Amino acid sequence: MPNLSHIMPKPVVIPILWGHDYAVNAVTAPNLLRMMADLVTGPFMNGLAQYGIQRGSVNAPIVIDDDHPPATIVYRDSGNNLQDDITKQLIKWITAGTVPPPRSPNDINQLYVIVPPIESTLQTYNGESDPTGLGVQGFHNEGLTNPGAPPTYFWAIVKTDWDRATPTQDVTPGVARTICHELVEQLVDRNGSYEELGDPCNNNAVVYRGWNIQQYWSNWDNNCINGDAPVSLRKFLKAIGFDFMHNGLRTLNTSTINLNFIASTMQSH
Repeated sequence: MPNLSHIMPKPVVIPILWGHDYAVNAVTAPNLLRMMADLVTGPFMNGLAQYGIQRGSVNAPIVIDDDHPPATIVYRDSGNNLQDDITKQLIKWITAGTVPPPRSPNDINQLYVIVPPIESTLQTYNGESDPTGLGVQGFHNEGLTNPGAPPTYFWAIVKTDWDRATPTQDVTPGVARTICHELVEQLVDRNGSYEELGDPCNNNAVVYRGWNIQQYWSNWDNNCINGDAPVSLRKFLKAIGFDFMHNGLRTLNTSTINLNFIASTMQSH
């Protein structure tokens, strides 16, 4: 299965900050933008080149002021039925012109990252022992929505209903690790046909550009890695079956071997 069949190859991330807290707190929106931009446009993405993913872009956050948010936001209900309040709300915003729609019915790069109201409890089925997802800190939809495609609305969402010192405390430090986790998993597995790269590394905390995040899984290393580690040319050449014995690097037909070249080459592997 080529990587392009399951990845988001050149991500365009649209942060949506839903709730009155984000409208009145002047610090939160810039901090969330900086944190997401540090991840998506920076060397954190180095390790994802092996799956065919290039560094992406992050739009300015869309702040949706909501004085009366829902008490619960449900993706899968306690019976594991696909209720999907998130996509329904997203469509309402798009219809109202508040949020941009997918760029085309077949777009595979645009990802909405939703930071919900601190007053709302995020719920999704997490097995019979946890039917409302108390043990889940965030999740991504892998393109599975209700209503269904087309277009496909790719999104990730994180919990924000935890205790804080003051109601207007910046949520960014508290959600950075979860956003990192969900970003990686959605970008590498947009449709549920691949692997979860964050789960094997849940206990591997790391500090990146001042943010407390986590490592993610590398097939090339068969281990968890810091995303910003340098990309190994030797591992890349081995992954594409390069014949070291009989060919020189000129046979790759490129004047520059950089991250974009590695990522675009790996899309067909």
